[in-house]
Amino acid sequence: MSAVESHGGRGGRIRPRAVIGVVALFAVVVTVALAGAGVIRLWPGQREQQLTVDFSRTVSLYPGSNVRILGVTVGTVDSVTPMGTKVRVRLSWDARYPVPEDVHAIIVSPAIVGDRFVQLTPAYEGGRKLADGAHLDQARTEVPVELDETYAALDQLATALGPDGANRDGALARLVSNGARNLDGQGAELNQSITALSELSSTFADNKDEFFEAITELAGFVQMLDANDAAVREFNTSLSAVSQVLAGERDDLTAALSSLAGSLGEVERYVAQNRTSLKGTVKGLSKVAETLARNKEHLAEVLVGGPDAITHLVSAYNPATGTLETRGLLKSPTSDDFSLLTQPAVVAAYCGLAAEQNPDQADACYAVGSVLQQLAAGASGASSSRTAEAGGLDALMGVAP
Repeated sequence: MSAVESHGGRGGRIRPRAVIGVVALFAVVVTVALAGAGVIRLWPGQREQQLTVDFSRTVSLYPGSNVRILGVTVGTVDSVTPMGTKVRVRLSWDARYPVPEDVHAIIVSPAIVGDRFVQLTPAYEGGRKLADGAHLDQARTEVPVELDETYAALDQLATALGPDGANRDGALARLVSNGARNLDGQGAELNQSITALSELSSTFADNKDEFFEAITELAGFVQMLDANDAAVREFNTSLSAVSQVLAGERDDLTAALSSLAGSLGEVERYVAQNRTSLKGTVKGLSKVAETLARNKEHLAEVLVGGPDAITHLVSAYNPATGTLETRGLLKSPTSDDFSLLTQPAVVAAYCGLAAEQNPDQADACYAVGSVLQQLAAGASGASSSRTAEAGGLDALMGVAP
């Protein structure tokens, strides 16, 4: 008998079809539940990103602690595992909130006592994203200062300043006493100094770009000096030598400066006494400068030909006789003959110069001049002209015809 029967009457028998139906219903419910879990797990909005971080310590950080970005909770701490000198923490958060590739993990303590959370910073603003399953070493993590460390630092400071430290001989006590006496009654000045310092800080803050640029330029200047250390040392040595020379001659320099001061005083008095004359002189110089500017081409010619003229003048001077040796133009500028040499004025001029050198030769010179006139007149066949020219020479000589 395949059916299960009870020991009680008609209603105690379980039918096979009912059992099969219950089992089938249970299988459907389980399948639907598993499918729903898979759908939830695979839904894009619910995907999580994993990250492992190594901290030096994880005080008050536990599995389930919050993971935040910009103070907003986006995930939780999955596990905290001590590993010798470090603690490895596994984090997970909603993948809809990416973080940059250079992200840092910081344990933040919102209060002295209480749970802490992990802050991922900086927030993502563009660029490459941190890959899922990435790992951050201790160089990219930070932990808060513990209260015990603060107490220990204060204890070390108190010990260093106490009777077993800096105040062993009362030096710190004397410093405090002297400071109190020096600042007594100086509250207003101290307040003014603090205010000025605050304004200076504000000025630096408002001009930080220019300030840092100046610091950068100064750093470049120092680097240049360092790169040219030998030249700088040589310059300093030369400057030291010059300083020593000036120090040795300081008496002479003092006297020279005193004389210069006196001269400047004399110049000042002269200018004051002759202001009107100097004004006229300056105006005259201005006119001279204008004239020179207008005749700059002629001045250029003089400057170019002047040296040659001086050279020729020196060559024409005869130191034995104290005269200038020159050659006259004997031909007439209007005709190709030597009538210029026989003109009365020219003959008189030559003979006059000769008479100044040797008076005894004056008559002979005039006689030669007369003969030349007659020869010139005979060559041209003009007797009337000859008579006129002879009369002219006699008149110049002061002799009656």
